[in-house]
Amino acid sequence: MSIFLVYPGVLVGRRGGIPCEGNGFPSLGVNYLATVLRQTGHKAIVEDIFSGEIRGNPWDIWSPSKRLEKQLAELKPHIVGISFLTPSRRESLLAARVVKRFDPNIRVVAGGPHATIMHGQLLANYPEIDVVVIGEAERTLCEVVEAFELKECLQDVKGVAFRNESSGSIVVNPPRPLIENLDVVPFPDYGEYLCSLPNKRMSIASVVTGRGCPYGQCNFCASQSVWPGYRYRSVKNVVDEVEIVVKEYGVENIHIHDDTFPSPAERAVCICKEVVKKRIEVILDCKATLNSATRDFLYWYRKAGGRSIFFGLESGSQKVRELMGKPRVSNKQVEFMVRMLREAGIKVGIFVMFGYPGETSRDVQATCQMLKRLNPDRVRCTLTKVYPGTRLYQYAKQHKMLTDGYWLSEARRHRYFSFASDDEVAEIRKLDLLLREEFRGLDIWSEYDEQDIPYADESGTKHDALGEQYVEEMKTSGRFNSTTYKRGKRAGTQVSLGSASLYIHPQRHQSCQLPCTSSRSPQKSS
Repeated sequence: MSIFLVYPGVLVGRRGGIPCEGNGFPSLGVNYLATVLRQTGHKAIVEDIFSGEIRGNPWDIWSPSKRLEKQLAELKPHIVGISFLTPSRRESLLAARVVKRFDPNIRVVAGGPHATIMHGQLLANYPEIDVVVIGEAERTLCEVVEAFELKECLQDVKGVAFRNESSGSIVVNPPRPLIENLDVVPFPDYGEYLCSLPNKRMSIASVVTGRGCPYGQCNFCASQSVWPGYRYRSVKNVVDEVEIVVKEYGVENIHIHDDTFPSPAERAVCICKEVVKKRIEVILDCKATLNSATRDFLYWYRKAGGRSIFFGLESGSQKVRELMGKPRVSNKQVEFMVRMLREAGIKVGIFVMFGYPGETSRDVQATCQMLKRLNPDRVRCTLTKVYPGTRLYQYAKQHKMLTDGYWLSEARRHRYFSFASDDEVAEIRKLDLLLREEFRGLDIWSEYDEQDIPYADESGTKHDALGEQYVEEMKTSGRFNSTTYKRGKRAGTQVSLGSASLYIHPQRHQSCQLPCTSSRSPQKSS
């Protein structure tokens, strides 16, 4: 059978003035699935809708639905698999509708984190979706394809939810056991993706050495709902893939996509030693928890090509970090960890978030002061986002901040300012100004929201970056500061209105739709 795997992606920034998806490398998940399907004799094609900029045709990303229709006409697939991530769920749904409009007989299979957690809601509200693969998909999707090919019922396929065609009721099958030995999963085959690139060469790729998080404690993270427990690949298996990606595909930079790579540290050290032993020339970056990197790991990581590590500090207040459920680490231990990275010659990246329930203005000041002391090479700041499948989401529902119906909104622009008072909106604007004042001289990269990205509607009409109608609505409501808008446009900073992040007010715990603060690789002022 012919299977078309679609990854809508998430627009998170700009490169050279062009919006781009993620870090500019192909999606791991759909490429894993495509490789498995090809090995079982099926034709599988992968399409990252928002990778047109990488392929030398950037304007494709303005009209993804037209691009998808063109692909469907060329490929004539029997099945279309669509990745559903929470931030891009509307784009995923649009893709499903385009498929069914093109040919109602094509089977649409949804997968990914959002579909795994909200499978019942998707099937109950969107007839465009025929089947949802829950959790790990390599084995499940192959069985789904086989069942469709043989025209058999999905009743015996573990790890799926589907709509009964006769009764219309939703059927959720028993879960599929996880793949214990990850070494049996074949490496992603990037051959077709490589052929589509202008110079037939990939400069960056991602590798995942394990699935899940060894800690799994953070209240704002859905990792344990998607990947229960923690499993990791053998050292040889990981290094073999790194070698193939570098030598066969010409990759120069590899992002290690694990939730925390240096855990366990002994295994991470062995991987780095093997990369050095095989003389694989590559630049590495990864994420780590505050207490996971040892001196031995940092030494071998640097020798293997490691240039940077991002840590999830999240807050300079130990109290707030404990409220978040993060591993218990003191501020002195954080500072010691950063000094170790400096000594090893590794650049330091820091994730921080604001607006967590229980956070006060004093805690925000503590975070700013902490960042000043740490002086990281890169900072990424966001307001607290609530995702399904997290303990924070359960907290939000219990306190009647939102319901499951929140995820059904299909509006491109969310307008939930009515949930916030004028004082609360002003408070967040002050926070944005505070960050820029505290870190004056640093080059801050905005994390773009939907208002910053031009798009074409289904009629093909291109809209301005923010949208004049939206601006007028905000002015009419009295919640739009035109001076801030013009200043932001001139300065190239993010307009501090209209993001799709759900902000939880730190003291009153009221939900409102407010902007993400943002970051870029900071450059030290002279």
